[in-house]
Amino acid sequence: MLLKLLRSFLQPGPAHLNRRALECRQQGDLQGAEQVLREAAQRFPRDAATAVNLALVLLEQNHAAAGAAELERALALEPENSAAHYNLANLLRNAGRHAEALNHFRRAARAAPAVALARQELMFALLDRFEWEEAQREADGLREQCRRAAPGWMDAIAPLTANYLALDAAACKKLASWHAAAAARNISPVARNRAATAGDRLRIAYLSQDFREHPVGHLMRSGLPLHDRNRFEVFVYSYGHDDSSETRRAIAADVENFVDIALLSDAKAAEKMAADGVQILIDLAGHTTGGRLGILARRPAPVQAHYLGYAGTTGAAFLDYFISDPIATPPELAHQFTEQLALVPGCFMMSAGAINNVSQPPSRAAQGLPENAMVYASFTSASRITRDVFAGWMQILQAVPDSVLWL
Repeated sequence: MLLKLLRSFLQPGPAHLNRRALECRQQGDLQGAEQVLREAAQRFPRDAATAVNLALVLLEQNHAAAGAAELERALALEPENSAAHYNLANLLRNAGRHAEALNHFRRAARAAPAVALARQELMFALLDRFEWEEAQREADGLREQCRRAAPGWMDAIAPLTANYLALDAAACKKLASWHAAAAARNISPVARNRAATAGDRLRIAYLSQDFREHPVGHLMRSGLPLHDRNRFEVFVYSYGHDDSSETRRAIAADVENFVDIALLSDAKAAEKMAADGVQILIDLAGHTTGGRLGILARRPAPVQAHYLGYAGTTGAAFLDYFISDPIATPPELAHQFTEQLALVPGCFMMSAGAINNVSQPPSRAAQGLPENAMVYASFTSASRITRDVFAGWMQILQAVPDSVLWL
């Protein structure tokens, strides 16, 4: 009995095993993290934190059903677990189950302690369902947190949300800089491979999760072939889901080096780029969902820039340039950016024009549209449509005879 008690005392507890799993995850070893967490779940089946962490590791490996089951198990153990509600809400929202997602976002935001970003995601979930009054209250609450500089306000608002909330430029820059600095905390630059850059061509790389059926993917698909291969060797580093689409296949075929880094940690991905001798690294995500500033914070390339994906400053000391044009980003707004503005003539969006020629365009009647009406269209997600925006659209429809709105 004494020996058994002593052995039990010396065995690591759930917190220790969760820390070990986190270390594996940070090193890009998701399978190792899963193994540690499954051991923790077996030994401590009533620990909700272990179930949540196991769910996250499973979800990162695209095991959605297994991840959801672990989140449900966490909630059975701890019904007000904010992290479990928050992550389950995200899963349900992505699956289009907006009513269920909204319920879990509400519980995630009301729990104590709550996930920092739960309130902003609750606001977007309300907008998904056109619950404009409650969404406005949440938006006003977030703005008030910013105005008062309430403790933890920068944790609670993502830089992209700051633009949505129309915070002033100084607050947006401060928030972006804080989140960028958090991504670079306790990180050292990787060693670069100077020998790999000895050739005549400049090595330029693009980093994104959107080399797929996505607006960024569509633009890059048409723009990447325009590089002069006599002067540039082009690399694409993709960390997004392989959707097996024509867009992804075309991008992979149009560049010399298409590298899938989805399963690499930030550190390993940065080491790969440095070893490849990348000289200019262009990020296409910034502070958008899924962005991996932790890679750029390790400085795998001597010159790093942001382009296309994020409309404002990243606030990152490790990004040197912001590529845009004088119309989208007027030079007089340079003080709002931590990066140096690199403004191209004309339009900053590169495109080779239409990719596919449609042999027989669909008729208006097939889309339920009047033949002779003026058609206004918005194909954005519902969470981008506020009451004020919709009211503005209605005024336009009233002012323009025979006009319709196509959503």
